[in-house]
Formats: sequence, C-alpha cells, structure tokens
Amino acid sequence: MSIIDCISFVLDYYQKKKSITEIEQIIQKENFQPVCKQLVYKPSKIAFVLLDMSKGSGGCTSVLRIGRSLARNYEITYSIVHENTEKSFMDAAEYNLKGWRGSYISFSKVREKGADIVIATSWQTAYAIKEISGYKMYFLQDYEPLFGDYGEMYYLAKETYMMV
Repeated sequence: MSIIDCISFVLDYYQKKKSITEIEQIIQKENFQPVCKQLVYKPSKIAFVLLDMSKGSGGCTSVLRIGRSLARNYEITYSIVHENTEKSFMDAAEYNLKGWRGSYISFSKVREKGADIVIATSWQTAYAIKEISGYKMYFLQDYEPLFGDYGEMYYLAKETYMMV
C-alpha cells in the first residue's frame, strides 16, 4: 500500500466517523514535501520542539542533556507543541535533569519568531516544525513507526524520515 493509498483510506475512515483527530489534522494540512533547509551562517539560537515534558521520561532527559551541552555556545529554548504552562515544563525539566540549561518558550512564540535551528523530537513534532523559520533537524532516538500499531500512525511516522 502506498502512502497515498494509506492517506485516502485514513481520510475516508475519519470522514465517516466525523471526528477530528490529531492524525486527521495532520493529513488534511500536510503536503508531505521535504522541508527547505537553509542553515544560517553563524547560528546562535536553537529551539527544541517537544510533544510534552514528562517527569521521568528518558527521551525528554536526553533532549535536556543535549540542550545543556549546547547552551555553552548557543541560546537554547524548549517548546511544547500542545501548549503547556511554563511552570509545569520547568517542574518536569528540573525533575528530569537538575541543572538543565535553556528556557521555555510557548509554541506560538516559536512559530512566530522561529530560530536559527529548529529541532523536532518526535514524528508529531516533525510535522509541527515544517512552517517554522529556521534550519530543520530531527532528533531521533528510536524507530518511531514501530511505537504504535501498523496503520495510519505507522505511515505518518515513517514519512517524517523523508521529510525533515
């Protein structure tokens, strides 16, 4: 089954259900084209875009560790796609990695201002960063298509590896 067949199947399925889901929202607005990458000559601002900042999450802790290292030479920000409060982000970040460095910025501000380098941290955030100005990168920790059942989420996750 091609990605187009999969998308058509998913659209038909969700139109019959008449419910709007995260998957349907992605499919409706996505063109599945690779992002345009133009690196700034001397980047100074790096934005990590996360799905969430969960206490005890190894993936979130890894992002914070990398951010802490990069903060020696760059301005580091972290943003949550599904708007989060700064306090809940800060509490979870401090729980995950004492002495982490950088700052929280709302996702709407990242969309508005962009960054020199914008880093997706999951397949969902790879779609979310496409329209943000800045050089796009994808922090991969595992083969994400296998995180769920074989179906639309598998195809959407797999497609991001060709996109960013």
